[in-house]
Amino acid sequence: MKKIALLTFVAITITFVIVSLRAVLPSTAFVTIIFIAGITNILSFFLIFFSCRCLIGVEFARNMMKHPWYNKFYHLHCWYWYILFVSVVVHTVTAFLVFGNPLF
Repeated sequence: MKKIALLTFVAITITFVIVSLRAVLPSTAFVTIIFIAGITNILSFFLIFFSCRCLIGVEFARNMMKHPWYNKFYHLHCWYWYILFVSVVVHTVTAFLVFGNPLF
């Protein structure tokens, strides 16, 4: 429960900072932020995918666990989710501010 509250606080803080920066930064800077956040979304998704035993299969994970570098990579799995969460929030908020809501 504490992690959810912390992630919610981080998301609200990021939203506030992005909205505050809108008056200062040019719109091209926001497009760059959207692009970088999108690339970060893709990279963190792949980090999560290849560090999760459930998604890639038990046999593959069992074979990879024999390597010390994969154990270090595997133990950072929870951190990859945090990176993805923050990146998605930045990407979404910035895209809505720059391009608006596509449904309206």
